[in-house]
Amino acid sequence: MWRRSLLCAACLILTTTAAMAQPAAIQRGSVMISGSASITRAGGDLYESDDGAYTTISVTPSVGFFTRDGTMVGGFLSYTRTSREDGASAYVLGLGPTAAFFMNTNSDVVPFVGGGAKIMTIGGSYGGSPDSETGYGFFVSGGVVFLVGSHLGITAETSYNYDRFSAEGSNAVVTGNIIGFAVGVAGFLN
Repeated sequence: MWRRSLLCAACLILTTTAAMAQPAAIQRGSVMISGSASITRAGGDLYESDDGAYTTISVTPSVGFFTRDGTMVGGFLSYTRTSREDGASAYVLGLGPTAAFFMNTNSDVVPFVGGGAKIMTIGGSYGGSPDSETGYGFFVSGGVVFLVGSHLGITAETSYNYDRFSAEGSNAVVTGNIIGFAVGVAGFLN
């Protein structure tokens, strides 16, 4: 009986200590370094044209500073490159400011909402002629950080993006919307 009581007391102390330590990740003065990466290969009758299959690689690192408990401001950089088997390729490079609000739940699951703005450039060569366009956009997002320790978390986030591009030397404007879901990693420095 006393062993069970001792085990329950130890579990209670460890759980309470972990729960009390978790909110430190989103307190004023903390820094969050996060990012996501992906690689996609598309082929087969559905995705190939006469030019063959394509591969897309994407990397998005970001950094944020907690200016108040639960309030983060920062910035991000994103790079995506798509290459086809025929040698044609394209890239999108973007950067911009972000802000997010994290809800202190006193647990290891921390919900958040955020958003930001971005400037982007698209470049590449299809059919031998290089193209480039500049653009801007904004995004809003919401998700959760699953804290797996006082300094590490796994993020799950859904987002809406609006993008607007103009071709260089032209008045043509192209707009688009993206709804996405991403999973990433976040590190917290206190």
